[in-house]
Amino acid sequence: MSTSIQKFNVLPAIREYVKGIFLVENEDNIFGNGMNSIEPNGTVKLTLPLENSVSGQYGLERFLAREGQLTYVGMFERPFQIAGLEKKFTRLLVIELSPLGAYRLLKADQREHVNSFCVLKDCNGKFIRELEEVLINEPNVDRKIFHLQHYFQKAFFASKDDVIFDYCVKQIQGKFGNITIKELEKNTGYSSRWLNMKFKQQLGFSPKLYASIVRFKTLLAHISIEKDRIMDDKIYLDYYYDQAHFIREFKRYSGMTPTEFFMPA
Repeated sequence: MSTSIQKFNVLPAIREYVKGIFLVENEDNIFGNGMNSIEPNGTVKLTLPLENSVSGQYGLERFLAREGQLTYVGMFERPFQIAGLEKKFTRLLVIELSPLGAYRLLKADQREHVNSFCVLKDCNGKFIRELEEVLINEPNVDRKIFHLQHYFQKAFFASKDDVIFDYCVKQIQGKFGNITIKELEKNTGYSSRWLNMKFKQQLGFSPKLYASIVRFKTLLAHISIEKDRIMDDKIYLDYYYDQAHFIREFKRYSGMTPTEFFMPA
């Protein structure tokens, strides 16, 4: 059985904070055989294994998310791997949070969670344990998602907006990552040092690194539509200074060169 991915509707009130909710299923283990590489896409992820525990790996660091356990997957700057622990039917619920949702949900310095996995109840305590119990006892996936979105609504709207950070994130997203820190300085009146400090606190990354990931994510979306033209027509120059810049960034975030990526399977 190939991997099946079902996407669920996000409540309109929280779409700015929750970018997607997915149910991933596979007969053997998640995302096919063995560990599968997940490219950075500028979102924080919550994972909830429904059947089969899930293992993750980033470099030498390994992590285990047990069945029924909510896990917080921080921002990653390079590909990481995730797979079902045992070779059996696996179901995994994945929630992707935008940078605007991440700091509202987990009120902590995001530098503590960058390039890492953590058990969510260790970060958010008693309420998460109560939420996990509700989710475990609810057999219906749609109802699980209802409970999660209800929790998100309360968490997001009980949090105070970080106006400057939110503005900068929206500027970076709106310009598909093609914006300089000097432009953000000019538009906000804050120094690059202050902006870097703010982004690292609320996101774990500098604005420059986040913009680079957004640019890569935009290119991947373009590739899915016009894969054959990316190299031949040099469409990558819409996103990068030159070919060397494109190859370097592509390999950093995908784990392979463009030649390897475009090679027929």
